[in-house]
Amino acid sequence: MNLQIGMTLHGFCGGAFGRDSYATKRIEALGPDWIIARDNEGNVHIAIFDNQAHMESFVRDWDEQGRISTD
Repeated sequence: MNLQIGMTLHGFCGGAFGRDSYATKRIEALGPDWIIARDNEGNVHIAIFDNQAHMESFVRDWDEQGRISTD
């Protein structure tokens, strides 16, 4: 799955946004190896990956776990 701005990420997401980030987040910006998202309380969450392949691996796992939605 290709991530897009506006998509929703649910739950822990493998810890990519930090060990305490369990909130549902909406993607606000994307790069080849980073994601910026905001939760419903307005907090910003940033995930930085080693490279694009590393990010794509996380995204595949999230998709398989049903952690990504387009609503």
